[in-house]
Amino acid sequence: MKYILWLFSVYEFRTPTARTPRPDASRRPSARPPARSPPTLPPALLCTHRAATLLRLPIGFRSGAELSRSATGSVTFKNGATSLGSATLNANGIATLTKTNLPAGSLSVTAAYNGDSETAKSTSASLSQTVNQATTSKTVKSSLNPSPLGQAITFTATVTSPTTTATGSVTFMDGANALGTVTLSGGKASYGTSTLGTGPHSITVVYGGTANITGSTSLPLVQTVN
Repeated sequence: MKYILWLFSVYEFRTPTARTPRPDASRRPSARPPARSPPTLPPALLCTHRAATLLRLPIGFRSGAELSRSATGSVTFKNGATSLGSATLNANGIATLTKTNLPAGSLSVTAAYNGDSETAKSTSASLSQTVNQATTSKTVKSSLNPSPLGQAITFTATVTSPTTTATGSVTFMDGANALGTVTLSGGKASYGTSTLGTGPHSITVVYGGTANITGSTSLPLVQTVN
């Protein structure tokens, strides 16, 4: 509760009918501005420049508060209970966080304002952010094609993505028959064999994918064994 103290001067006159002068208005203290209310972070002020994004594509979250004087301090962005990072408010009361490693799926992002000396803490309503799985392309190459019967051959698979490095494993296939499964390293995997029979062989690579990367099958490589 605020109190305003008004100061008056008292004058004594000998004539009873004389009017007591009113205090000089110029000497009154000016009215103090009302206290600022704690800021709110409405959903419209927590926004993203991508409604849906591929894994690891840069994505920015922005938060702000409508205040008579811009708030200071920082904002912590969260996906559910997991912190995505913090950002400092600029002169306009806006904080921006850019992320390139969000997990695939539907995220529930909030912005928690950490408060300053004059502004209370508050948390925004959640924003739904969709992150799609990363896409991939796959190729398979042979170390020797055509090859003589009994010759050792090495097949090399390469799995690439425009937004991330593929992880997991690939299975080398000869038609419908699995030759072997190999773990990717740097997006590549190799498999060697010397047991292919004579004739053409349709070699493909099946990538199983991960929670963040889609799986698929390469185009066939025709390996001829003479």
